[in-house]
Amino acid sequence: SAARAGRREIAASLLGAGALVDASCAGDGRSALHGAAHAGETELVSALLAAGANAGMRSSSGETPLHLACSRGRVGAVRLLIAARAPLDAVDESRRWTPLHAAAASARTEAASLLLDAGAEVDAAAADGATPLALLARPPRPTPSRPREARPSGAEQPGGRAARQQARPSSAGGGGGGGGGGEAAAKLLLARGADPERLYSGRAPPEACEGRRRADSSLTLPGPFLQALPE
Repeated sequence: SAARAGRREIAASLLGAGALVDASCAGDGRSALHGAAHAGETELVSALLAAGANAGMRSSSGETPLHLACSRGRVGAVRLLIAARAPLDAVDESRRWTPLHAAAASARTEAASLLLDAGAEVDAAAADGATPLALLARPPRPTPSRPREARPSGAEQPGGRAARQQARPSSAGGGGGGGGGGEAAAKLLLARGADPERLYSGRAPPEACEGRRRADSSLTLPGPFLQALPE
């Protein structure tokens, strides 16, 4: 759809021509508001809400626009959807994730903060019992390795890999989905009352999360996060 591709002018023209604001795609059941929220098109999100779009509309998988905005860290869209009274604790169909789960899974600290400020449940349990805090204790997914072809080192090639690495700015300390952002998100949830003893709401946690009791270095957040967890 025009909204999903971020084409604000086209979407605005369609709305002006009387297009159904909550029409959904046949495949995934997402509406224009889902697409705009996912893309972070705040002007379009605002226009769709003003035209009467349903802030809590669910896709075929049960996701609301707020789920998508939170998973992508689209803070402007998150603010608009919360102001439009989007359901804060709506759950999707398969994992039973709330928008806060979606924010935590991608370490979107600012989005999580906005949800908690609005009254989202900090210890909501997913289908496997996982709370948002539990998602931050899971180990990162391994990156599949690919065989490399033998080639001259970057130092031997003008503009090669070594030169590019020197020119590339450092990403350390960034707050996206990396470790720094994950630790910040964990600290936020703990500060807002997340219970480290309820990571899986009474259910047996997966082996990866059991490793936290052994201070397993493979966990995403060693340091302060593990210190806050029960022995």
